[in-house]
Amino acid sequence: MIVLEKVYTKTLENRLGLTKNAQMLFEEVSNKDFPIFDFKRETKENELVVLTSLILQKHNIFVQLNLDLDLWMKFIDKIQAGYNPVAYHNKSHAADVAQTLYYFLLGGDWK
Repeated sequence: MIVLEKVYTKTLENRLGLTKNAQMLFEEVSNKDFPIFDFKRETKENELVVLTSLILQKHNIFVQLNLDLDLWMKFIDKIQAGYNPVAYHNKSHAADVAQTLYYFLLGGDWK
């Protein structure tokens, strides 16, 4: 199982083309004040795909649920591409909501 986890991790990181800065920013994903706009910039405006994929990887969901990485990437790419470039309800907002929900699922509070 550990070998499979490492394969998924390396494959996903290669597909996402993460910079060191993006990786460092993702380390803050469980914080209330996650810098979504910095993350957007560092992921070359691919924030929803990268954020959701890395959260699933972080908790070993791909391996545990036997999710096909290619199928996931097609799915989440389509979701991100479906957002219109408007001022508020856009892919950055979706990524921000996903991160906020993640924060609360980990036991975060409103304070």
